Amino acid sequence: MPKKRPQPQKPGLKRCWKTGCKKVFNVAENTDKCCTYHSGCPVFGGNEKWWSCCPENGKFWEFDRFTAIPKCKVGVHECELERYDRLFEAHTGDEAANIHAAMGYDGTRIVATCEDPKPEQPKPEGGGGHHWMAMNNRAPIVAHMRALLPPDSQEAKGLALEIGSGTGAQLEALAEAYPGLKWRPSEVAAGLSVVRGFYEQGPDGPDAGHPVEKVRSLADLDKALAKFDNVLPAVELDGSKPFTSWPSAVTESAGLYKVLFCSNVVHIAPWAVAEGIFKGASAALEDGGSLVFHGPFKLEGKCVGAGHEQLWDEQMRGFDGEDWGIRDVSDMVKEAATIGLRLEATELGVGPAKNCLLRFVKERRV
Repeated sequence: MPKKRPQPQKPGLKRCWKTGCKKVFNVAENTDKCCTYHSGCPVFGGNEKWWSCCPENGKFWEFDRFTAIPKCKVGVHECELERYDRLFEAHTGDEAANIHAAMGYDGTRIVATCEDPKPEQPKPEGGGGHHWMAMNNRAPIVAHMRALLPPDSQEAKGLALEIGSGTGAQLEALAEAYPGLKWRPSEVAAGLSVVRGFYEQGPDGPDAGHPVEKVRSLADLDKALAKFDNVLPAVELDGSKPFTSWPSAVTESAGLYKVLFCSNVVHIAPWAVAEGIFKGASAALEDGGSLVFHGPFKLEGKCVGAGHEQLWDEQMRGFDGEDWGIRDVSDMVKEAATIGLRLEATELGVGPAKNCLLRFVKERRV
């Protein structure tokens, strides 16, 4: 649940809002050397965790080593209550609500195009190696996918490829929801590691809710999905590469896939990954086949979602010159058009983060 507006501290005391600090400080003693903090955002990529503002300070697998990375900035404390009021008062209407939500406090939410099911709750044990946020997304994604692509339709019978399977959280739900599809999981797996992100933690760190079983390799991913008869062995796949460089298990069925599904990938990767996925989809899909993206997107230059996306986008775009960031649907449509795909449908308000589902369809040849 979002936090309430921050409460004032005792007279003479305030709480700092800066990342990595959050300390209560004495106003009379606040100097330019009191606050140590991170100016960027945490980055979880491959099997490593680091800070976008100081990657030179280390990239680590272990959460305790990541949290021990020294703060890279020194300055004065800044009061979270004053910052909240200043930003909130500077905006009006829906924009004010988005600023409200962006800071983690109460605010309005975009209404979904279909009613989201109740999110799955994190399990303290036997969680299957999945992050709690991925678990919360599962049921809403399936509900909206059903609206875009009915499981009993001919378009949902045949071969399917998931790009960026992570720990298999979404594929567990999709394989069950779409028994007529034969799914192939895939992941960028340098060193066979598939842990991309915060999969081993609960919402506030390593407490109740973090998984006991961990998915750290393609073999572990296969093990996690072994109970499904309609899931094939996982393959290593880099979406930025040409389709001819994709695994032979995929390319040998070029032109035969009914569905390609990609969740929460294109905003945390260079634009070349999105380009590669579109081109790969054009080669892999049969005529009328679907390429479905899930994640945060922009509409006409403005982020849509729960409200935090704009700040997050700005932080990601400042990361290491890698051209990360939330993509505009118009850019996705333009790229799709270059290789014969068109945007068939868009679902808004998907899951707790109010993300989007975009369904692109490969044009039928005449």
